Amino acid sequence: MCKILQKGLFLSSFTLLLLTTGITMANAQSIPVTKALKSVTKIFGTRFVYEKSLLEGKETKYDISHLKGKQVEAVLKGILYPEGLVFLYVKENYYTIIPREQLRESMIGAPRSVNPASSQLPANTGNSVERQPENTSESTKNGTEALSSTSAIRIVHGRVIDSLGNPLAGVSIHIVGTTKGTITDADGAYSLQVAPNAVLEFSNIGYITHKVNVGIQSNIDVVMRTNKTGLSQVVVIGYGTQREVDLTGAVSTISAKEISRDHSVINATDMLEGRIPGLFIMKNGGAPGSGSDMYVRGLSTFNNSSPLVVIDGIPGRSLDDINPNDIASISVLKDAASVAVYGARAANGVILVTTKRGTVGKPEITFSMNMINQRPTQIYKQLNSYQYVTLYNEALKNEDSYNPVVGSGWNDAQVQAFKDGTDPNHYPNTNWYKELISPSIWQSTYNLSASGGTENTKYYLSAGYVNDNGLTPVEGYKRYNLRGNITTTIARNLKLNLDLAGIYTKSHGEAVYGSEYVIGQVYSTSPIRVNKFTNGDYAFVPEQRGSAAQQALGQTGFNDNDNNVVNSNLSLTYDLPWVKGLSVKGLMAYDKMMGFKKSFAKPTDMYSIDASGNYTLVPGYPTAPYLRESYAQDYSITLQGSINYDNYFGSNHVTGMLLYEQSQENTDNFSTRRDNFVSAALAELNLGDPTRVSNSGTGSESARQGVVGRFTYDYKDKYLAEFNFRYDGSDIFPPNHRFGFFPSVSAGWVLSEEPFFKDAVPAVNFLKIRGSWGQLGNDQVNPFQFLSTYSLIGGGSYGGGYTFGGTNPTFYQSLNPNVLPNPNFTWERAVMTDVGVDASIWEGLLSIKADYFKKRTKNILAPPSGLTPDVIGISLPDQNSGIVDNSGFEIEITHRNDIGKFSYYISPNISFSHNKVVYFPESSSLPAWQKVSGKPVNFDPANGISAQPNPYLGQIGYHSVGLYQTKEQIAKGPTPPYSDVAPGDIEYADIDHDGKITANDMEVLDAHFFPGIQYGIKWGCSYGGLELNVLMQGAAEVSAYNTPANYGFGYTPGTFLLDHWTPANTNAPYPRLFLNYQNNQETSDYWIVNTAYMRVKNVELGYHLPQSWLHRIGAKQVLITVGGNNLLTFTKFKMFDPESAGQVRDPLMKSYTASLMITF
Repeated sequence: MCKILQKGLFLSSFTLLLLTTGITMANAQSIPVTKALKSVTKIFGTRFVYEKSLLEGKETKYDISHLKGKQVEAVLKGILYPEGLVFLYVKENYYTIIPREQLRESMIGAPRSVNPASSQLPANTGNSVERQPENTSESTKNGTEALSSTSAIRIVHGRVIDSLGNPLAGVSIHIVGTTKGTITDADGAYSLQVAPNAVLEFSNIGYITHKVNVGIQSNIDVVMRTNKTGLSQVVVIGYGTQREVDLTGAVSTISAKEISRDHSVINATDMLEGRIPGLFIMKNGGAPGSGSDMYVRGLSTFNNSSPLVVIDGIPGRSLDDINPNDIASISVLKDAASVAVYGARAANGVILVTTKRGTVGKPEITFSMNMINQRPTQIYKQLNSYQYVTLYNEALKNEDSYNPVVGSGWNDAQVQAFKDGTDPNHYPNTNWYKELISPSIWQSTYNLSASGGTENTKYYLSAGYVNDNGLTPVEGYKRYNLRGNITTTIARNLKLNLDLAGIYTKSHGEAVYGSEYVIGQVYSTSPIRVNKFTNGDYAFVPEQRGSAAQQALGQTGFNDNDNNVVNSNLSLTYDLPWVKGLSVKGLMAYDKMMGFKKSFAKPTDMYSIDASGNYTLVPGYPTAPYLRESYAQDYSITLQGSINYDNYFGSNHVTGMLLYEQSQENTDNFSTRRDNFVSAALAELNLGDPTRVSNSGTGSESARQGVVGRFTYDYKDKYLAEFNFRYDGSDIFPPNHRFGFFPSVSAGWVLSEEPFFKDAVPAVNFLKIRGSWGQLGNDQVNPFQFLSTYSLIGGGSYGGGYTFGGTNPTFYQSLNPNVLPNPNFTWERAVMTDVGVDASIWEGLLSIKADYFKKRTKNILAPPSGLTPDVIGISLPDQNSGIVDNSGFEIEITHRNDIGKFSYYISPNISFSHNKVVYFPESSSLPAWQKVSGKPVNFDPANGISAQPNPYLGQIGYHSVGLYQTKEQIAKGPTPPYSDVAPGDIEYADIDHDGKITANDMEVLDAHFFPGIQYGIKWGCSYGGLELNVLMQGAAEVSAYNTPANYGFGYTPGTFLLDHWTPANTNAPYPRLFLNYQNNQETSDYWIVNTAYMRVKNVELGYHLPQSWLHRIGAKQVLITVGGNNLLTFTKFKMFDPESAGQVRDPLMKSYTASLMITF
């Protein structure tokens, strides 16, 4: 491994040497501005109007060697601004060039007409096109403007605004057929001398050109619509960028503007749900600071299926830690063409996050705050104590065990006492949900950012704070974010990027059991148990000694978890002047995480009460305080060195990239515990009993190394081709299987650029067909399975090991082998195929993006299930044997339009994903209905992914055919698994047709714990300063195993139990009542419930204060927003929130939000 790292350091050093050498060899030559504009025209297809004399003698030092992938406006700024020139947008791909002074006069004074063209226009030499006026008269050719010799000239004035009512400055207005024109001032106002028969053309960058017949009008106000096609948008891809129009892979993006619409959540993962087709989000509950699991295009392995997260070019960083306010864009890479450059970690897709950077201009300061009120989306409806004891008695009678005399049940007087509620100490009615969980809590976020810069140095600085209170008294979460991104040109052709980010999080929870267990207690403690007696003391009940719920309510002790994270990037990019389009880049990233956890558990005083009302103190749990402390640190170093090429040869455009990357990660962990503290007043280790101590510590290191290549070709933006590869190595695998080659190829055909298509289908402005194929790897498996590993048993004061020595024995620890090594295990390998279509119709009014994909994952690591004799005494290693197919379809349709001042959009998306286990190593003696092969990869969010049939995961069980209604029905059917089956019990199918129900009748259940369909609908509108944005989201073909219902009285029964089978209620959904009755508690599909849902995920109503108000406070923008998240849910499953999959954990939250954003 050291040799690998040394080679990597050498290559990275070589890259930096090239950078240094390039500085000394650079020839800082200037070129004529006209020549630079010629290159712009060649690459972007732009045309220019300017006076010949304006550009004579002017030169630029702007590097035009590789313009592809840049925004044309940014290029023109670099060429023209240093020479005192500005450009005005005329219409699509047409610009007017004028002196800056002329623009300044128009912007700060009364608008005046400008004449940017004259008769001294140079001939068309290819570097620019000077647009001659349409229907020009002889006078205009000679340099004088003649509007009309027969019509009266008058002044037309007006104002130009956008769809939100904001004024648009710098809008170009020209008279069609002439070169006469003007521009709007800072308030969007203009005035212009025109003839009555004139036609005015209004144009601006990013907006659709608008034409107006003057007629007899003297005042013309215009609302400009945004350009909706977005085809020139630059998309972030692996190790680079591409224009949307050039993409041949399946990539979906979300912009900072769309991210900023959701003010109700605190992490970026939750903001993505329902917004991107093919991205499946599964929430991890509603605990403070909790995130979500992400899956791209479903499941295709038995192992980790999470996508790789890459933040600012560095793989492996956490999306939950980043401040959403700092995100500029998120790209989801879904097919082989887009993810192959990440090789062994890309089989499950890639999430690329790019943070904001500064732009040229004066400092822009933005402050925002969000106040969020949260409450559970669904409240679990528990039985009251009277209902509980009534149904409990009925269950005892069903089992022939009702006998109140010996304490088995309650007599009528006791039942009435529970109903009356007059003696809460002996006959309580405790709603543990309401006792522990607050009806609502407050959450707040604050953000402050500043950005700006010059042509040489740009900056973005930000700070953020999040305070997330928990629903229980012991839960809470705080997060602090700091970020500084700086870009500077330190020498000609040499650019430096420095990114620094700091994240500090502090969370707290229950000290003894943990917060998740506390929530479980809410659902498993019955209402007949006392929480507090009437005197305020906590009650002791033998069945619930040390109740976690009471521990949490008493807030004894603490459980604090502090984490500090630092992410840093430093990169240098040098454009080699002696080879056009060639550049080199070196990058180093250093990330460090330090975590400290301190948990101090103290006893909770509890009391018992006798029949006379006397209280007695009972020792609580723990009987004496104990302290646990743990420390963890993790640091990683990533080095990258790359060579990039981008150039045109006539109509041929070629790009190339070769990149070397290596990374190393080191982790260290230490934990200790001391018991029997002499005092609960101080939580310091030295106050614990030194004879009651346990320690543990671990450490690990890992490294990766890879070479990446990308080569693209396009001809006239019409025929597109791309080849990517990564040669990847990971020390997770044995030396002879450590490296793998992962290639991809893709192609695209832009039909809309074909002359025959343009003539035949003029309404379709853009149509591209694309396809890709590639091989990817997955190394997200248990590492080092090729080594013989051992666990150390025993040590300290806590069990394990052996003693030898007769009367004076000595304790010895022992080593236990973990698993037999497998010297041949290697990558899982996925083969992916994707076919897609991108279309834009009616000038962007309608856009469509659709993909069909197919994926086969081979060499999946799986245990040799059913093939290992028990006498071996040690587990056999995983083997590369499993095969899974996954296929699906996704589509997103967007419609945008402006009607006067009213703008609206709607964008539905839907994703289908279905998988099948092609092969899984299982015993040939298993009946077909118990084999996983041929069945879907199932997934239980509470327990993970498993292809192994497991009754405890609800993946194998009986097939139910309903409830028995009569004894005759029981007698005529197959023999039940238990002899005391009665009417009202669940009837199971005899799958093997042997006349009796046995374990052989269990089958792999037809359940979908992972949704087969997910969808979202984004829609919104704006009028004047008002703006409404709505997101609806849902899932279908999804189910959950209803564990609380299956356990019956094992959990606190909910009101669903009231509708149970009785002779008078034979159509009830719930079987006859039972306590520990095994027949109805057997795992079966009877307890699988449909959890499909649709919810109003997010609503935001915002109001932009009028510009006339903002001048008084010196603000550029003030936005006031109210909204909410998870506001309404439509589902047939009412017991829990359907997204929580029926698991007992922190409930998911709905929220109501008020937000303020001010920009100066």
